[in-house]
Amino acid sequence: MQHVFWLTTYFIINKISKNSFILRIVVY
Repeated sequence: MQHVFWLTTYFIINKISKNSFILRIVVY
């Protein structure tokens, strides 16, 4: 269930800050 939660959080963050490449790298 945590995996789904992380996926949703990642999707929301990606939608909110589309220009945040650093954040994406940190999450990955």
